[in-house]
Amino acid sequence: MLVDPDKTLTAPPPATPPLIAPQLTAPRLTAPRFLGSRPDGSRPAPQKSLVVPATNVLVDMAHYKDVPPGLQPSSQPVDMEALKKIPPFSRLPVGLFPTCLQGPFPPVIHCGLPITDEQMKKLLRNCDYRSFVPQFDSYGVSSVAAATIGKYIMGRTSYFVDIARVLNVGGNDRILSFGDNYVLYRREKLLPTKETLQKLLELLELPATIKPKWYLSCVYYAWGDSPYPGLFC
Repeated sequence: MLVDPDKTLTAPPPATPPLIAPQLTAPRLTAPRFLGSRPDGSRPAPQKSLVVPATNVLVDMAHYKDVPPGLQPSSQPVDMEALKKIPPFSRLPVGLFPTCLQGPFPPVIHCGLPITDEQMKKLLRNCDYRSFVPQFDSYGVSSVAAATIGKYIMGRTSYFVDIARVLNVGGNDRILSFGDNYVLYRREKLLPTKETLQKLLELLELPATIKPKWYLSCVYYAWGDSPYPGLFC
C-alpha cells in the first residue's frame, strides 16, 4: 500500500462542548430568625402595613374560607389590635401556607410553644450564661441570650429552636419556635418528633399534654408580594 508522504495524519479537532446555561438556585430566607435583633445588634423596624390592592390582584377568596376574617387578604389597612385578638391556631389553615405561585403571600406564622421570661432566665442559669451582653434589655431577651438558649436546648434535645416574637401569644410576646409556615412548608425544617417534643416540654417544665400552636409574627404580620418575607427588606 502506497502512502502519500505529502499527506499527514492529524487528529480531528476536539469537539466544542455545548453551552450549558448556569443553574440558578432559588433564594433562601436569609433574614435573621431571632426575632428581636439583627447580627449587628440593631432592631428590625416593624413591617409596613402591606395590603393587597383590590384593583391589581385577583384573589380567589374561596381559598381562604378557613382563615379568620381579620387575617384574610384584604385591601383594607392592617388592624394590629384585631390581629392580637386572633387565637393561636391548633392547626394552620391551608390558606396560610405559601402554596400559591404568585402573590399575595401570607404573613409569617410560627409554630411553637409559649415561653416566659422566668423560663428563659432559668434556662440561662442552667447553661451558666456568661456574656458582657445583658440577658434582657428594653425589648426583652437579648439576641445573645436567645442564641445561648437555643444552643443549650440543641445540646439537650438535638433539635434547633428559635426564640420568636409574636403578636397573639397573650401575656408574653415570645415563643420557642420550631419554624414558620414558609420554612416548614418548604421542608427546610421539620417539626419535632413526639419524643423530642416531650424533652422540650420537660425543659420548659410544661405539662406533657401541651401541644404546639401557630402564632402570628410581630414583624411580618401582613400579606405581601414576596415569597421570601424579609429577604428584600
